[in-house]
Amino acid sequence: MLFDDIERSELKSDTPSESLFRVMNHYDWPGATRIRNRFESWFKKFPFAHQKDLRGRFRSDIDQNHEGAFFELFLHELLTRLGFSLKVHPEITGASTRPDFLVCHDDQRFYLEATVTGQEAGPFTRNQNEKDVINNLNTLTSPHFYITIHTEGKLSRTLSKKEVICPFKDLLDAYDPDEVQHLIDERGRNAAPSQKIEFGDWCLEGWLRPISPEKRKRDSTRRLILGDNCAAPTDCAGPVRKALQKKAQKYRNLDAPLVVAVHTRDLFYNGQDHDMEVLFGEGQLLYSKEHPELPSKFDRKPNGV
Repeated sequence: MLFDDIERSELKSDTPSESLFRVMNHYDWPGATRIRNRFESWFKKFPFAHQKDLRGRFRSDIDQNHEGAFFELFLHELLTRLGFSLKVHPEITGASTRPDFLVCHDDQRFYLEATVTGQEAGPFTRNQNEKDVINNLNTLTSPHFYITIHTEGKLSRTLSKKEVICPFKDLLDAYDPDEVQHLIDERGRNAAPSQKIEFGDWCLEGWLRPISPEKRKRDSTRRLILGDNCAAPTDCAGPVRKALQKKAQKYRNLDAPLVVAVHTRDLFYNGQDHDMEVLFGEGQLLYSKEHPELPSKFDRKPNGV
């Protein structure tokens, strides 16, 4: 089994920065039982010889290991339902490493590598002072909003609970969620109302994200901050591009095509725009200094996959 067979009664974590697996394993919030049962049903169909390895990584308190194992489990279930057969960690002639899967359908086959990005060693995984900040923020509750965070620099001292909570409590109380959603729809996510905390060269900025109307509750116990690694990287496409290139360089002269599946946890990754940057290069605006009368034109840097 992936999860412990225990009686669960707790609805809310007292330490909001604890691992994703521990939250799913120990707490009895609405829907958790259904999710655990679904994952267990997928796990039963995963090849028995490889269950021990997957289970160990899935149960890890390191979110990167947990999410990597989950993504492999998800892909196995998805492709199996689509009628493919999968072999886990197939041997490659002349290679010491093995892809995650060999995927077959009739006489067609390809190798599949799974990877997760957007969870690199961000501020809330390497600095206890910043972990304390997110823990304090998560003592706030709101029936109307989540908050997503971007940080710069390194926090060198512990901030008091008052220093952290007061600015964001004022932010949460000042706005109507429907008005904020209208603003986001018109001008984009970063146009949402925000608040900053600054100390030395360290800065944290948080943006309001409205909860959908049907999920708003006056007695909300949901987390205010969406996980431990909520800092938004300035380069959303870069980590995905590097992950694809790393996987492509890992395997050469394969006897079948290699497909790399990437799951990004980056809340600021917006799909098509960043997909284009990953595949074809970052966008740039070109103009002529010698002939400023000429119109500028859009082009892409030669750094795509």
